[in-house]
Amino acid sequence: MADCFDRWSRSNALMILLFWRRYNLITDEGFAGFSPETRARVG
Repeated sequence: MADCFDRWSRSNALMILLFWRRYNLITDEGFAGFSPETRARVG
């Protein structure tokens, strides 16, 4: 869980977003606000 909040940098943004999705820390509505490319990469 600590990985969700550590290493805040632009280069780690996709990894952090992936953790947020995995641990349900971002809603589907919040996730929908990201670009289609970002959503495709995170899954």
